[in-house]
Amino acid sequence: MEWWRKSRKREHIISVQLLDFFLENAIFTGENPDYLGRQKIISASQFESKCTINGKLFSVIITTRKAVYDIDKLRYYSLKDIDTIQ
Repeated sequence: MEWWRKSRKREHIISVQLLDFFLENAIFTGENPDYLGRQKIISASQFESKCTINGKLFSVIITTRKAVYDIDKLRYYSLKDIDTIQ
């Protein structure tokens, strides 16, 4: 329930409910070193998926970080509205 209270938009709430699907089906888009140069972070990987909610196309971006003393974990999740030209 914590994520539900923090979300203000219906689209974001629906996308969080679909997060399992995004984690299983997202496409790897790239890997970069940690942008802050932290020694404990080996790299950050980005994955992307797309979805349509209420007729709007959204891009879902998931970032995981690989740490020296930790396994890969979900660290950042965003939902971006994609403007479509019709």
